[in-house]
Amino acid sequence: MAGKSLGPFPKTLRWWQIVAASIPRAKESEAKWLADQMLGNLCEGLESEAKDPKVSWGIEFLVRLVQSGREAPSLLIDQPPTEESITRALLAEHPGEIGTRAAAAEMIRTVTASHGSNNLFDDDPWRTWRAFDEPTFCDFGRIYFSSFARLSLTHALADARIVANLDDVARFAHEATLITRAFSARWFNACARTEPADTGSIRWYFGHCLGKLCLEFEREVSTWEEPTGNPWKRKKSPAPATLGL
Repeated sequence: MAGKSLGPFPKTLRWWQIVAASIPRAKESEAKWLADQMLGNLCEGLESEAKDPKVSWGIEFLVRLVQSGREAPSLLIDQPPTEESITRALLAEHPGEIGTRAAAAEMIRTVTASHGSNNLFDDDPWRTWRAFDEPTFCDFGRIYFSSFARLSLTHALADARIVANLDDVARFAHEATLITRAFSARWFNACARTEPADTGSIRWYFGHCLGKLCLEFEREVSTWEEPTGNPWKRKKSPAPATLGL
């Protein structure tokens, strides 16, 4: 198995098993074929989205939110920064039904629910979000991409008119996004630890994470064969030949 940041990562259920459980009368080969088609289409969509700057705005909004405690917030958020006021700012800045907006809105709900709501008398109303403005950003990134992956998988199932167990889909999405966690930490330390990350850097981070997520989806295809060894390991140059005297 490759390193923890490279995968492959174990899954409680393979994607084809989730699909098969939703189509009881389908043969295993049929379920695998359908699951493979869905994953292939998803990867094509992710590759396209990774190149579209309009798609990365959701994570851009959230990164600026996390770094808002460093200086005067650049987001037009009513005080105190509650789930309601942050969501209003999100919708005002980025109207329209876009998948990344849904993932960002879900992220706002998740963080505020797990860390409690701020109030008018809080000495540091941005504490909830600033808690991720450090190496724990790796957890922040995984929460976001778990939501993004779950929404993408759910839409793919709906397009195929398959009603799957939503808990299984959510667990699969969470397990698949483990691959983004270590990279999120490395990106934060290199690009956002000492000064706020710029738009280009955030878009690059978003695209790279989508690429890693696509790799995990490709690994779920029934015909996938994991390469042996570590393809990134530097090979030792052979020693020059010498003549024996």
